[in-house]
Amino acid sequence: MATIFYLQNRHLTEVRALEEGMARGERLATVGNLAAAVAHEIRNPLSAISMGLQRLRAEFEPAEREEYRRMVDLVQGEVRRLNGIVEEFLSLARPIQLRPESISMAALIDEISRLAEPQADRARIVVEQTIAAGLPELRADRDRIKQVLLNLVLNAIEAMPSGGRLTLGAAASGSALTFTVTDTGSGIPPELLPRVFEPYVTTKTKGLGLGLAIARRIVEVHGGRIEAESGAGQGARFRVTLPRDGVAGG
Repeated sequence: MATIFYLQNRHLTEVRALEEGMARGERLATVGNLAAAVAHEIRNPLSAISMGLQRLRAEFEPAEREEYRRMVDLVQGEVRRLNGIVEEFLSLARPIQLRPESISMAALIDEISRLAEPQADRARIVVEQTIAAGLPELRADRDRIKQVLLNLVLNAIEAMPSGGRLTLGAAASGSALTFTVTDTGSGIPPELLPRVFEPYVTTKTKGLGLGLAIARRIVEVHGGRIEAESGAGQGARFRVTLPRDGVAGG
């Protein structure tokens, strides 16, 4: 009886996991289709605005140049911001194409640290690295993995507006490499933690809440997984685990 109960329970757990995965896939497909339609409609007028601004700057500059240039720069900045939002939408709709290569993760983490340093300094955040010695190379799409880790790092910095400590970690375990991004911010509310990788779920006052959803897509296409853990007022830790010797389908 104990054996039968154990096998039935394991079977039910596997079925639930499959059902949850299918439901999540259907939700993402719906969001992706909507995102593609919205992005298409927005991109055309954005392109027209951008071209018009370029002509204004080049051909119609008035005598009061300083204020004119300031306003043109302001509008161009907003166009770039809107175009970034369109790109986020499209990232949910497009199939992810990978270009695997051998990556030194120690070098990549150091590069991400340098990129984040100015923003971290302004927020009085100390950035640390805990990289295991002799870390093997990872075979993956470098730009995509950089996108994931940089997104996690910038999120961590935003979670510590009054200063704190940001720790980037990397270690090998068997045939996988694990990367962690840990902050000492206010943490993720318990009610949001199980849904933090879903589209449009965010604690930020700005942003669409797509960054973590896109990060999970990238990690899963690589055959890996991404997890979050947090306690209220105790900061947050994101863990990315990737197969070391290749990507799914790569």
